[in-house]
Amino acid sequence: MEGETRDYFERKIRNMTLELEEELNTLEFKVDESDWEPDPDYRRQIDEMRLSLEEAEKSIKDIAASSDAAWKVRFEEMENHLKSLGDRLKEFRTRVRGFFLE
Repeated sequence: MEGETRDYFERKIRNMTLELEEELNTLEFKVDESDWEPDPDYRRQIDEMRLSLEEAEKSIKDIAASSDAAWKVRFEEMENHLKSLGDRLKEFRTRVRGFFLE
């Protein structure tokens, strides 16, 4: 991370959130358009992932406004959060894949 600029990391986080949002939108569309009636728990999980993503998007501005001493740590925390969200999304997609026609 040494030598990289704040702008680089801000763009990286924004790109991560956009990719996750696109993946979540696609998954939600497949759930909504399928003949499968998902368990309410599946809908709850989608809603929780969307809320987590929205909170991450709001935090980007806070990271950009952080002090020089804090921004790298906050970036790493956000990056880890988004990676964890991506893992949750991937796991969810794997569990429901059999219910969709590709």
